[in-house]
Amino acid sequence: MVPPINQRRELETLSDREKWILRLLYAPVKNDADKSIEGRTRLVKGLFLIERMFDDEFTEFEGTGFSFRAYKYGPFDQSIYTSLERLENDGLVKEETMPEYKGDVIRLTDAGEVLAREAYEELSSEMQTQVSWIKERHVQQPVAQLLNFVYNKYPETAKNSEYSA
Repeated sequence: MVPPINQRRELETLSDREKWILRLLYAPVKNDADKSIEGRTRLVKGLFLIERMFDDEFTEFEGTGFSFRAYKYGPFDQSIYTSLERLENDGLVKEETMPEYKGDVIRLTDAGEVLAREAYEELSSEMQTQVSWIKERHVQQPVAQLLNFVYNKYPETAKNSEYSA
């Protein structure tokens, strides 16, 4: 369902943080999964991997707008939840409880997919490929595998973690 006109947002009104959430949700993957991510932990770690890997790989990258710090399950920034809530209130994303997953799934709405595609297409083809690769190779993996990868590649992010393999 498309939100009423007064709730629609234009790409220019989105923050960099909101755009990166939309880009990660939108990023196409080979297994043709829908435009969703299972759980907030995967979303947070995906955004962290974008921040770190893009910073190393793309000189034109200006950051995601997030400031990650070591927390209970590795790198975290509370503003991700604030941005996600804003996107949900604007009718661009929705969080749904999925009994078969035993958690929440974050997915784009129809209106969100339109803006997410625009945000994704702002990126160079190399950046688009990298976002899709991060989503497919890491974000869609079991949470334990994702956390192990992040902790091994960026051990400083695990110092306050309550998770152990």
